[in-house]
Amino acid sequence: MKKILIIAPTINQKRRYFTGLGMMIELFKRVMSSNYKCIICSITPCLSINSSMPDLKIGNASLLRCIEYVWLMLKSVVYIMLNYKSILYLCPAPTILGFRRDYILVKVALLFKYKIVLQIFTGDMDRLYASMKDDDKKKFKYIYDKAVFIPTEGNLEKQFFQSIVKEPVKVVAIDNALTEDRKDKTTQHKILRNTIELLYLNNMIVSKGYWDVLKAVDILVNKKHKDIKCNFVGRFIDDDKKQEQLFVEYIESHNLGNRVRYTAGAFGECKKKFFEQSHFFMLPSYFPKEGKPTAILEAMSYGCVPIVTNYRQIPEMVNTDNGIFVEPQNASDIVSKLEAIINKKDDYELLSFNCLKDFEDRFTPEKYKERMIKQFERFC
Repeated sequence: MKKILIIAPTINQKRRYFTGLGMMIELFKRVMSSNYKCIICSITPCLSINSSMPDLKIGNASLLRCIEYVWLMLKSVVYIMLNYKSILYLCPAPTILGFRRDYILVKVALLFKYKIVLQIFTGDMDRLYASMKDDDKKKFKYIYDKAVFIPTEGNLEKQFFQSIVKEPVKVVAIDNALTEDRKDKTTQHKILRNTIELLYLNNMIVSKGYWDVLKAVDILVNKKHKDIKCNFVGRFIDDDKKQEQLFVEYIESHNLGNRVRYTAGAFGECKKKFFEQSHFFMLPSYFPKEGKPTAILEAMSYGCVPIVTNYRQIPEMVNTDNGIFVEPQNASDIVSKLEAIINKKDDYELLSFNCLKDFEDRFTPEKYKERMIKQFERFC
């Protein structure tokens, strides 16, 4: 049986370290294990995530992160050396520092006769490449030319990589999938009732649009007098206390305490309940690195209608048959679109039904496995 060495961040249950990338790595390992021997070299941060250890700064750098970076590099090289002539499955990082790490790992892997697979799970590689100096651009092209297979999560990145590699045919867009094989699959579409429930479930990053959602809720509740509630679920990145304080103060000053609830994170049954009780999933993103958020797939699997921006790779999951598009940074547009669909309950139910159908047709783990195995057999 062929071996795949997976070097990537993974989910850390103990430290509650969950990312969309980590979830996709777990799915990849699970679906590929029937045909390949999968070996994981996790490069998930441990020292610098939720650590109680005292940290020091060297300039703008964290000492813990620097130590951890060196350790994870050495660990990755050892794994490569121990699994001679395997397939290396690597998820390149969309940063200069990450790229240089990936360049070293690819060079080492080639010395040990690996076939290279570079999986693109970010929507920002084109911008990274444009920001590079000429020497780094040559190295960037080099590692992707050496790859035997470059799966991307969408057509936007597929087009970019096909434009820079010598063999465009090896760049293939493969839809993501929901990482959990749920036994309690929702088969019934949602119905609008008296109280409309909204859900924002993502990192609390300004460009993900959470402020626009909050302002829209304020208008709907205090000016339009609509019976609406909204749950915000996610962590403020880098423990951004200033933004969190402003967020909480806005809720209090606009008398939204009984209409808006903030939860720092939700997992397992808790997350499931949020999706089950919500009618709309809110993500009016203009985040520069936006790819294909797995939370949208989770929402669709529950028949929870996504209200999103027509931005980057989001339209490859959401369309006007299964969701609603709004303008970025425009709370008023969110208000008008919500008002319109709330008054057309039959149209809402059709959107919810199509969410469930499109999820089953395209985004289940089984569909993902079929697509990925087929391409691995073709290129590896």
